[in-house]
Amino acid sequence: PAIKGFVETRVLEIEPARFEASRAQFERKQTEVGETLQILVEISNVGGQAATPKDVTLQLIDNFGNITFSWIMDTSKTVIEPGETANYLARMVAPPADIKDIRVLFPDTN
Repeated sequence: PAIKGFVETRVLEIEPARFEASRAQFERKQTEVGETLQILVEISNVGGQAATPKDVTLQLIDNFGNITFSWIMDTSKTVIEPGETANYLARMVAPPADIKDIRVLFPDTN
């Protein structure tokens, strides 16, 4: 029997979702409940698949480089497509006085 041509197939491996903070900023404001710290974090998906960022940690850093406050941000309701970004807003009432910077950390699994 004659062998007909064959087609070579390759499985393309798509890179999983990978997140990074493309922007993180904070602003102190006076509100009806007192001084608040408003924090805006923009997270970008620089990977190849849509996903929800998980266990994203925010850290407030003081003038000496010490962590004064840390918590895990709620990102559970957002799926970020590859190449897209999502904005998250957090507010803290009566924040520490000497906040100089904010750090956004992602788990090693991203």
